Amino acid sequence: MDEAWTAFGGPTLALGARGLRERTSVGWTYAEMIGHVRAWHVLTARRLRAYAQTGAIDLPDAETSRAVFAELGLAPARAEALVRAWSTDAFNAAVAEVAAGASTHGLVPSLFASYRQLRDAVAALSDAQIQAHAEEGRSFVEALVEGNSYGHYAEHRSELEPALPRTAAELVARVDSDWTAVRDAVRRKGRAGLAEPAIEDWAYKDLLAHLIGWLQDVPRRIAAIRTGSDRPIAGQAEIDAYNARSVAERKLVGPEAIIDELNTSYRLVRDSLIGLSDAEVRDPRIRGLVATRTYLHWDEHAEELGR
Repeated sequence: MDEAWTAFGGPTLALGARGLRERTSVGWTYAEMIGHVRAWHVLTARRLRAYAQTGAIDLPDAETSRAVFAELGLAPARAEALVRAWSTDAFNAAVAEVAAGASTHGLVPSLFASYRQLRDAVAALSDAQIQAHAEEGRSFVEALVEGNSYGHYAEHRSELEPALPRTAAELVARVDSDWTAVRDAVRRKGRAGLAEPAIEDWAYKDLLAHLIGWLQDVPRRIAAIRTGSDRPIAGQAEIDAYNARSVAERKLVGPEAIIDELNTSYRLVRDSLIGLSDAEVRDPRIRGLVATRTYLHWDEHAEELGR
């Protein structure tokens, strides 16, 4: 599961908000494809939890189904129709509609969260539960998990591949396209607006300091990946500490200087990407690093930035 998930989930980070609105080779958007995969993660995790508790291998009962459909954001009428008469095609259509109508913000993180749900549900099963109800060499759990995780990813991998940057020039273009919106939003705010509230107890200037901190992490972490000395972030406490330092170190920096540092930090990121080999662009560590510190991060703060 994990190996297949890394090969499928990691590249979805490279799509970004613009990429999620583009259409795949089969005609739906990447947002709809991701919403579809997420929905099957969520439904499968719920079925496995029910199986662990009761031994039932059928579809969830009506009450549980309603809870799943509510979690996925289905309209009540569509949810009730599925409760009355389950149909795989109707479920796929309903979750695709939800993804099509939703903001792209948070869609990829929700996909990752749904995988963690599924993984946790599998990990909670005993060996006996995993091996029970075997037919034609596969148990109920094995067939269910394969069909809705690693086997499912393989079905959609060919759709995902063409959307991914393959060269340094393509990766730079992807980042540049979203940076333009950030730069323009900061310009509209103006230097006088940098003292205005942005998020929680941060002023707009503090938000820019936060963005700068993660931009500056990109060149040094790419260098660490190249030398084999990169150390993954330990957890949320380390992230929180890094965020706090990024803001505290710039508390006394004036508006003009903070904007200059933001622009300089972006240019350094851009320079570090231009020098990547094609193999490095395809490296999931670098793809994930660039996405989470640039366009996915900017999308996370789109409302506060005024984009």
